[in-house]
Amino acid sequence: MVFSDYGKPYRLKLQFFAADGGGAGGTGGDGAGSTGPGTDGQSGQQTPAGEGGQQGGDEARYTLEEVQKLIQSETDKRITQAQKKWQKEHERALALAGMSDDARAAAQKDDRIKDLEAKLQEANRFKARSAVVTLLSDKGLPAQLADAIQIDPEDDEMNAARVNALDTAIRAAVEAQVKQRLAGHAPGSQSGQTPTMTREQYRKLSLNEKQQLARTDPETYKQMNQ
Repeated sequence: MVFSDYGKPYRLKLQFFAADGGGAGGTGGDGAGSTGPGTDGQSGQQTPAGEGGQQGGDEARYTLEEVQKLIQSETDKRITQAQKKWQKEHERALALAGMSDDARAAAQKDDRIKDLEAKLQEANRFKARSAVVTLLSDKGLPAQLADAIQIDPEDDEMNAARVNALDTAIRAAVEAQVKQRLAGHAPGSQSGQTPTMTREQYRKLSLNEKQQLARTDPETYKQMNQ
C-alpha cells in the first residue's frame, strides 16, 4: 500500500498496525525488518517512486489523511468492543454483589454453564465452517466463498447441498461466459488454418475457459499451445 504526502507517494504496510504485527516490522533499524518508504526490501537502496515494478504498480494508493482515518476507525472499534465487554462484566458483578450467598452461587453456576454453551456453539461453528472450506477446496473453489454460504453448525448435509448449489451456479456462469467469448468462433477444419483467436486473447482466458475451449474447439486449443 502507498500513501502520499504533499503529492509524493510512499509505501505503507497496514499490517504493521495490526494487534500482533509489532514484532516483524519494528522501526526499520534491523536489516531483516520491513523497509522504509521508497526503499528496496533486499538491498536497502533508494527506489524512486513509481519504479517498484509490477508489484508496486498494483498497490493501492492512499493519502495520509485516508490512512489516518483507517487507523482511527480500527482503534475506535476495538475501544468500543472493550468498553462494552467491561460494562457487561461490571454490571454483572454489581448484580451478584447484591445477592445472598446461595443466590450468588446459583447465578455464578448459571454463568459458567452459559459460558460453556457459548464456547461449544463457537466450536461447532468453526467445525462446520472448516468442513465447508474442505468441500469448496475439493471442488477447486476458493475458501473465501465459505463467507457467502449460510452455514448451519448442526446440519452438515444442508451445508454440503449449499456448496453443491454454489458450485453448480459458478460453473454455469463460467460456461456462459466462455460461450459468450467464443460466440461466432467457428472451429478450424484444417490443422494449418489461421486461428480466429489471438494468443493474447487466449492468455487472458481462465483455466476453466481454456478447458472449455479444448472441448469445443480442440484445433484452436492445439494451435494456441504450440
